[in-house]
Amino acid sequence: MTAPTSPRRMQRWLPLVAALLCVAGIYVVCVLKSGMTYLTNDDMSIQTTLSGVKAGEPYAFVPFVNVLVTAPLALLYSLASSVQWWFVYSHALVAVGLLLTHGTLLWAAGQRGRLAFVGMLVALLATDAAFVVYPITKLGFTIVPGMVGAGLVAWAVCRRNAWSWPARALGIVLFVLAVAHREESGIIVLCYVALALLASRLLSDEGGTVTEVVRGTLLPVGVLAAIALVLVMGNRLVQRQVNGNDYEAYNDARSGLLDYPHDTYDENPELYQSVGWDADLYQLVSDWCLMDERVTTDNLRYLSQNSHRQTGLATMGEQWDALMEHALAKHCLVAWAVVMVAVTLLLLLSDRPTIAWLNVASVVGTLLLWGLQLYTGRILYRTVMVSILPSVSLALGLVLRVGFAPERRRVAIACAVAALLALMPAIARSASVSFDQERIQSRLDAAQRVEQINDYAMAHPDLVYVQGSNIEGSTSPRKTYPGQRPTNILKWGGSDYNSALHFLRIRRNGLDDLTGKVFRNDRVRFVSGTSLEDADLEHGQDSLAAFYRWQRDAYGATGMVQEDEICPGAYVLRLEFNN
Repeated sequence: MTAPTSPRRMQRWLPLVAALLCVAGIYVVCVLKSGMTYLTNDDMSIQTTLSGVKAGEPYAFVPFVNVLVTAPLALLYSLASSVQWWFVYSHALVAVGLLLTHGTLLWAAGQRGRLAFVGMLVALLATDAAFVVYPITKLGFTIVPGMVGAGLVAWAVCRRNAWSWPARALGIVLFVLAVAHREESGIIVLCYVALALLASRLLSDEGGTVTEVVRGTLLPVGVLAAIALVLVMGNRLVQRQVNGNDYEAYNDARSGLLDYPHDTYDENPELYQSVGWDADLYQLVSDWCLMDERVTTDNLRYLSQNSHRQTGLATMGEQWDALMEHALAKHCLVAWAVVMVAVTLLLLLSDRPTIAWLNVASVVGTLLLWGLQLYTGRILYRTVMVSILPSVSLALGLVLRVGFAPERRRVAIACAVAALLALMPAIARSASVSFDQERIQSRLDAAQRVEQINDYAMAHPDLVYVQGSNIEGSTSPRKTYPGQRPTNILKWGGSDYNSALHFLRIRRNGLDDLTGKVFRNDRVRFVSGTSLEDADLEHGQDSLAAFYRWQRDAYGATGMVQEDEICPGAYVLRLEFNN
């Protein structure tokens, strides 16, 4: 007969079981209700590079992901190409971060008693619905470190005893993975981990002196910062060795113009004419066509540096408006504000009211991070989420580290319930957007079109297809690559343009270059999202018309023929030349 389980053992295992059930429940709901795609084309680009779609074999050097991560994943792709390892690995990191967050916070709540445990469980379910469900259904490599960071922050702020060496090693490994996954996101995570370590030290019995606070906070933060520096600089050194200094300079110049506010051609035609660009070339470059010989490092850098609409105070309003265009941004920010206000009030009601200043510091730091992103012209929903996730985790952890006098418990509970009710609109909105079947279907339809284009191209191996940006990119991780040869579809731009991978793909497709003159090659076709029947090549303002006029004026094209329709929204075109 099995001996009864002791209450102490039940209390020890209950938080872990509850955390596992919470995370598993989130994933079950997301799998059943959503298509589980990528948030942007960035992850798709990483996946196709690592899996061998681009090069014909797994390729480890992705410019914006640390080789410490990509090299093992490329090896896994070479061993088992039928598994989408980038998708699996990314979600594994997300799951670890969620488990660490839920397990740590529920364990700390369990030490406070049954009411605190139930209250924290409800709070976590509410914050999951408000903040976590969407990034799981729309996975973004920028947000993944924020998930891991939330777990690290919860673990750091809730620990009451000294860190053992195994615990330190695990924390360092998770931090390394966060930084290696996305450098900028990992540095943001470091800021919140530092604040969490400070909070833990101040709330512990060992944090009574300045020396103890410094030893318990600055020393580990310094170690993590040094690790981050080695990771970042080491990866840049490797990438520079692979791609060369010219690519790094070109990529920085390209990003400086295309990723940040700048004068349009209509606003400042003289600026673009000074480097030999006309309206058509500006439109093509804006649509990521980088094939013209005039799209050089020097020209890109000159245009971004001399644009009147450079980043700064003048563009912050525009950046904010662009952020608010995301379907969840407003509701997500309101939900974050509700949590921060509620936690600050709870801390003020506690027996350690001065700890409220730590949450205020988190709020101020988060606002400063967003202000910096607004100022630099690079604030996006996914970059905002990187700071929201660990800041919420820190706030919940702080509440669990303080106590409440009996006469204040009812007020604290009322405050917590009011915050939960205030979160309901954000929760409802998050669910409606995450599980909107129309949005899901549109992404799946786009992925299907891309798959049809890929299958069509592979069925015509003697030709090379250059694909314009007016065909929506796939964000589906499901399609695997057969690995027979490099894909004969080349994009006319992208973040890896002019990299070692870019030139490798050109060579393996039997081409000498991928400049505008490549369309004179009899083997090259153009894949457009617009058919010739719907195009006004002479006077149209779309990408296809601009493309034709560019080819006519710069390379002597005399006409364009539509050879085939792959599927609705994907047409194979051939340019004609007199000689």
